[in-house]
Amino acid sequence: MVKASFWMLVGIFLFSLTAALAKVMASEGFGVWEIVFWRSIVGCLFCAAVMRRKGLSLKTRYPVRYVVRCTVGTVSIALSVYTLTVMPIATAQTLTSTGPLWFCVFLAIAALFTAYRLDKVVLLAVLAGFGGVLLILRPDVSQGITTTAALAGVLSGLTSGGADFMIRHLTHKGEPGERIVFYIMLAGSLTGFLFAFGDGWHDVTALSIALLLGVGFSATFAQIATTYAWAKGHSLVNAVFSFAEIPFALLFGIALFNETIDLVALLGMAVVAGAGIFATVRRLKAEQRASAKGRA
Repeated sequence: MVKASFWMLVGIFLFSLTAALAKVMASEGFGVWEIVFWRSIVGCLFCAAVMRRKGLSLKTRYPVRYVVRCTVGTVSIALSVYTLTVMPIATAQTLTSTGPLWFCVFLAIAALFTAYRLDKVVLLAVLAGFGGVLLILRPDVSQGITTTAALAGVLSGLTSGGADFMIRHLTHKGEPGERIVFYIMLAGSLTGFLFAFGDGWHDVTALSIALLLGVGFSATFAQIATTYAWAKGHSLVNAVFSFAEIPFALLFGIALFNETIDLVALLGMAVVAGAGIFATVRRLKAEQRASAKGRA
């Protein structure tokens, strides 16, 4: 089980590679929605082929839930791509990595209407994590990061957490992962294709084709690797490995874009990662204990 969790590291590395390639595409003149389209279309076609091979139907008993999940997921992808175009890759990826913190916020809200009880210590960790976000944004705003970019970064994390919350809900309803991934990729493909006409399409060159294929395949195989890790691996190990996105992004930023990060911002990143890992692991342990009691 623990060995399978190492696929989470593979998937997170590939997601970081996707972000780096998307940033390169932006520097080459690709628009946000154009990147969203190419990032999604490869995954859409690949998942369609997998579903066909496995004999999985596109029909679902939860169409409204899929609409909500796809809307939130597509907005999350677009915001994450936008933040990559206006701030250092490590900063952008750290803000996107606040998804687990927002996930706990959504659970706290859900607890108001259900029997679910959320640990107060988890909420304190969430507050600490958002304190880390403030440490990240304060030095970067003075370096030219606008309020709009900072807000987009925070919203990318919020919508990422919302998308994860909806995935959890759909999987608990028995929906196969391939169908969930297919519809979010389909939504990204269609939305990106429509909105890209407003920005204009980039000229196709040998470099652009390489970038397009790189973004599409890295995002697709990243999704496959992380899905396998969550299905077969250890959930607590997965939770810890998922925050490897931050150091991977730091390395890509230094190696490819000569980016430097303020020491205060580095401290903020460490706080976000530490708080996120603590809150997620503690929440998963509580859920495992509750599940064990339910089976007893």
